Amino acid sequence: MSTHIVEMDDRGRILIPNKLRRTIGSRRFLLIVRDRRIELIPLDDPKEAFRKLKGSRQLPFDWKEAKRIAERLASEEVVD
Repeated sequence: MSTHIVEMDDRGRILIPNKLRRTIGSRRFLLIVRDRRIELIPLDDPKEAFRKLKGSRQLPFDWKEAKRIAERLASEEVVD
């Protein structure tokens, strides 16, 4: 575990240091608010995951629907 001090700008953005971004390797996160704490959980890129599956399975939905399903499941997993 590592600790970093970051600041929020006037538009509410927080910059994640480059070294951490490269280590995490994700541009999408599930944001969880617990009391006065914020937790960010990296999410896989649904387009990339869908591309890997393409041709290996016949899916009854497109990548946008796969993204919605994945985000719903990720949220449910955190709540449980």
